[in-house]
Amino acid sequence: MLGDGGLVPRAPPGAVRARQARRARRAVRAAARSRRGGRRRRLPRGRRRRGIPARPRRGLAARAERRSAPARGRPPLRRAGRGAAARARRGTRRVDRAALAARRQPASVSGEPTPSASGAVPRPPPGLRELRGRLEPRGFRPSRRLGQNFLVDSGLLARIAEEARIESGELVLEIGPGSGFLTRELLARAERVLAVELDPLLCAWLRETLGEWLRAVPPDAPRFELVEGDALAGKHALAPELDARLARAGAWRVVANLPYSAASPLIVLLGRHANPPRGMSVLVQAEVAERLAAPPASTARGPLSARVQADWEVTPGRHLPPGAFWPAPEIDSQVVHLAPRAQRLPSELRSSYDALVDRLFQQRRKTIRAALRGWGRLADPERALAEVGLAPDSRPEILAVEALERLAERLSPA
Repeated sequence: MLGDGGLVPRAPPGAVRARQARRARRAVRAAARSRRGGRRRRLPRGRRRRGIPARPRRGLAARAERRSAPARGRPPLRRAGRGAAARARRGTRRVDRAALAARRQPASVSGEPTPSASGAVPRPPPGLRELRGRLEPRGFRPSRRLGQNFLVDSGLLARIAEEARIESGELVLEIGPGSGFLTRELLARAERVLAVELDPLLCAWLRETLGEWLRAVPPDAPRFELVEGDALAGKHALAPELDARLARAGAWRVVANLPYSAASPLIVLLGRHANPPRGMSVLVQAEVAERLAAPPASTARGPLSARVQADWEVTPGRHLPPGAFWPAPEIDSQVVHLAPRAQRLPSELRSSYDALVDRLFQQRRKTIRAALRGWGRLADPERALAEVGLAPDSRPEILAVEALERLAERLSPA
């Protein structure tokens, strides 16, 4: 609007209505005060005047009030206070810490906590905080070169040991025990455990922590033996000491979180031992697990698949996320269970079988005919393929173990 030669800004319609409403409320309150004879004294927050009903509660406060209200026909509940008086009213007793520690102990073969001869229970197993607190001051750092990623999830450790189906009288071989967390679960289920660890600092840790636990159990409890050193003598042979121990071990099986850097050769060599294991339950990279279990025609099928499946039925197990490990790896992990085939690859055919697998999968982009052409150990590839019923134009990854065995039988000696 115009006034005094200039423009006067007009208030928005909404602001005008709000101002009018405030004035009307003030006028109503002023009229009520004049009838009472003055302004009413303000009460403290949370108090209300006698005779005036309380405002109903809403939201979370109403829900809490309903939960604490006594049921119809029952006396009201008394709220617990603080300190000794509250404990006396609740009848609370203090926690028996010795009993709590006993419940956390690894179980014996029978599944019960194992006391010492004096009746005392072993101290609780160390956790990740204690592991780091006692190893890092000694200069230990997990080595990526050695594939040191320790599984620290106690629930997963127990499930892996349980799913291994350890039988009575078996020796359990664990390669790369590391922190010893899985070792404790194995000692709770096996009569004998043989562990092979390369890292000297971890060997000292295992002797310190597991030795303390084993000294507190009766003489007939699970026996534990630690071998300090490498389980491999190169990529194509087991360490002589380990090989000799397994030869006289009787019945044995493998349960281990294998070092990522050595998982593939260890699985092949252990599975081909002269005294083969009854089974293997190993934790490996998810990529390695996929190759181990890859069926014919799978893009993941390769030399590792063909070698292992010649002796073992491979069953993929549970996946484990990186967060279950310390330090967390950059890849996923998976458990793989291996059970012996009803008919293993004959020992006299093994050399020819390996040579054929290497020849085919080194040239996997070629057809089988092209991969075998010019190879001195197979004079007439076309005829050999026809005899075993294989199409010359097919690819190596389609070949099942049985087809590879039939073809290996037709190779001339090296």
